[in-house]
Amino acid sequence: MTWAIAGGWVELAAFAVVAASCGALVLVGIPGIWVMVVVAVAIDLVHFLASSDGQPFFGVWPLAAAAAIALAAEGVEFLAGGAGAKVGGASRGGILGAMIGSMAGAVVGTCTIPVPVIGTLLGAVGGAGVGAVIGEVVGARRSVKESLRPAAGAAAGRLLGFVAKAPFAAAAWLVLVVSAAMRLVNAGA
Repeated sequence: MTWAIAGGWVELAAFAVVAASCGALVLVGIPGIWVMVVVAVAIDLVHFLASSDGQPFFGVWPLAAAAAIALAAEGVEFLAGGAGAKVGGASRGGILGAMIGSMAGAVVGTCTIPVPVIGTLLGAVGGAGVGAVIGEVVGARRSVKESLRPAAGAAAGRLLGFVAKAPFAAAAWLVLVVSAAMRLVNAGA
């Protein structure tokens, strides 16, 4: 086994550990799937530019698939607060308020609660609830008391949205690691 091939397996193992760590970050509200994809793109670019045969480590299709998975995860997370509000009996205004409130709350939480990750998480969950209440009171003309059930649903949905990203992170990890391993096997390792 040549050093280049052995080094490829070491590099793959290191990437697998780093990418798994990135994937775990989604559980605390950090966009770890995107970090994983960016690291993979950087590795691929270095391999493409530095190798004598110009072969990438992952390839365009696995990188595109991982990016598509990351995009789908963001969509699920974004829609989770609205879906939770709907389960809680929210009107369209409450659902829209939950989604907008979740985004605004994440920004406000990040800026006002000085604990990394916790501020974003609390802000997003709380913002979804507050947004649902505002949407219900303004849009559906419900009382604040009547808006509490949709608000609780929105907050719970947003929290579950963070957790729902974990399988997407695992899928992106699998696509990248398996594609690189297949390339190494095909190279004769």
